[in-house]
Amino acid sequence: MQATEMSETEEPYSILNAAQAILDGQLTARALTDACLNAVESHEPKIRAWQYLDPAAARSQADDRDGAVATAPLHGIPIGIKDIIDTADMPTECGSPIHEGRRPVTDATSVARLRDAGATILGKTVTTEFAAFKPPVTRNPYDPTRTPGGSSSGSAAAVSSGMVPAAIGSQTAGSVIRPAAFCGVVGFKPSYGSIDIQGVKPFARALDTLGVFARTVEDAALVARVIGDTFGPLGQADVGHPSPPRIGLCRPREWAQTDDATKETFIATSQHLRNAGATVDPFDMPEAFVELFDLQQTIQVGQVSDSLAWEYQNHAELLSDVLRAALDESVAFAPGRLDAALEQAARRRERADELFGDYDFLLTPSAAGEAPTPETTGDPMFNRIWTVLHGPCITLPAATGPNGLPIGVQLVGRLNDDARLIAWARWTEAALRS
Repeated sequence: MQATEMSETEEPYSILNAAQAILDGQLTARALTDACLNAVESHEPKIRAWQYLDPAAARSQADDRDGAVATAPLHGIPIGIKDIIDTADMPTECGSPIHEGRRPVTDATSVARLRDAGATILGKTVTTEFAAFKPPVTRNPYDPTRTPGGSSSGSAAAVSSGMVPAAIGSQTAGSVIRPAAFCGVVGFKPSYGSIDIQGVKPFARALDTLGVFARTVEDAALVARVIGDTFGPLGQADVGHPSPPRIGLCRPREWAQTDDATKETFIATSQHLRNAGATVDPFDMPEAFVELFDLQQTIQVGQVSDSLAWEYQNHAELLSDVLRAALDESVAFAPGRLDAALEQAARRRERADELFGDYDFLLTPSAAGEAPTPETTGDPMFNRIWTVLHGPCITLPAATGPNGLPIGVQLVGRLNDDARLIAWARWTEAALRS
């Protein structure tokens, strides 16, 4: 059967459908890459999701895939890579002039695994400065006067606008979940440590976790399994669910800061899941776990002076004011403050089963509202606790707010129970579409 071309107006392929079409000879890797590059040409001037893109190199990779037998799970699938993740054939600049033009010698482990799985690395997506606080140039595909979120700004925006079917990002506070919610895509942050972060510029090593942006739960799970530890939680056999889930409806202390549209979406989603058969009970966060919000902030700021020590000592004048202030604070930490926060967080993780009880997962907002204007990347208030707990989280598009922007809901699972959370996310995704 002759392989087909893709027109610019076609609905973007899901990864699973595209991979199957390539395997069946109905689609070529080159055609899929060309479709992505056509979308880049159309949308990039307004969205600015890409830090580095070499169309000729991307097409060459795709041609190489077409010259080989399609056996790997991501054969010919274009993927975007956040620009804090090393790529041997592209610059990795970390969103900073300090690393302008830096060419790593080797790929990060995650990138090497993507290549081994047959993926085409389309390019490097925009990150905030060192995955920190300074807003980037990238804009939200739904409204260019709004932020896509951060720090994985370009990854979320590129997937949302159809420029690439999936992209890799990272999360230290809320940098996968929040931008995915703002841009109306699926964002999956696996359990801490389940994906090797060798070759990733650190911010806070006790928190940093790679994650995936995609259009469906299944696509996000597939990419996460490829880059994850084959013998860890992402490599488990598929987990089914014999009955609808029991869900803890979690309204953290920041609930009062949530806008009305997000509250309405959260309540409507919970009712929709009840109608689909789920048991949904109100859940009150125990006070011991509320303290994790502040512990996450302490750990994040406390570790950045180690992660960016060279940049701070040698190029402080090239750092943004907001990041330099965080580094000043980090250096001035009282002796033992960081160690105490790390110890307290570890104790809370040991008690995490108390938090989940009999629930299959917890449901909570992904962000406080629709994407704000681009002077900020939004507040990770609904992400900090879950990030420091180290368990898996996934956000799904749930509604459109009054300004025409997406609103997401976040599913939170137990540490290293990623496969089960993905199974429940599939169930939830199907229920929300029904």
